[in-house]
Amino acid sequence: IFMIFLGGVHLAIDTTVGERERGSLEPLLLAPIERGGLLLAKALAALAFTAVTTVVNLAAFRIFMGVAVASSERLAAPPGWEVFVMVFVIAVPLMGFAVALQMALAVVTRSMKEAQIYLGLLPLIPALPGMVMVFSPLNPTNLTAAVPVLGQMLLINQLVAQQSLAPQHIAIATLSTTLAAGLIFTLAAKWFRREKMFVLG
Repeated sequence: IFMIFLGGVHLAIDTTVGERERGSLEPLLLAPIERGGLLLAKALAALAFTAVTTVVNLAAFRIFMGVAVASSERLAAPPGWEVFVMVFVIAVPLMGFAVALQMALAVVTRSMKEAQIYLGLLPLIPALPGMVMVFSPLNPTNLTAAVPVLGQMLLINQLVAQQSLAPQHIAIATLSTTLAAGLIFTLAAKWFRREKMFVLG
């Protein structure tokens, strides 16, 4: 979960406020493309990096869990690869949500240093529901599944525990997180269209 919120951070910063500081953003604005579409292309690139980061981390978890089990008979066998594939599928809307937040924060910041500070704090978002789940374990309900980040965390916990998932919880979590990501990105695109976004300082 943490890596989902960190995977595309540097690309989000570099392609927005980073390009503005280097002066390479202005030539892009001369291209015959709407600014919202330009930001969408940058977001899709960050989403690709986030997806690759997630795949690498999931594969690393599965491999190292297998190695640990092989070296000790007291450890339970890790979930199968199909569980990790499902974790990735469940996490796809969360990746979009994370990238939308990254782009929104990167667009409104005035410098790369400021963006790095704000986006460095971004993983606190998944940390908060994680802390709630540590002290007060939750089972997915229609209401909790509708909360972005929390819904995906609950579903992933169920998958790792090899419990069956309720289709309505998957649908609710996917829809609510996707809608939240779309709303945040719409705001980011609106901010990206403002002329003062391209003025340093």
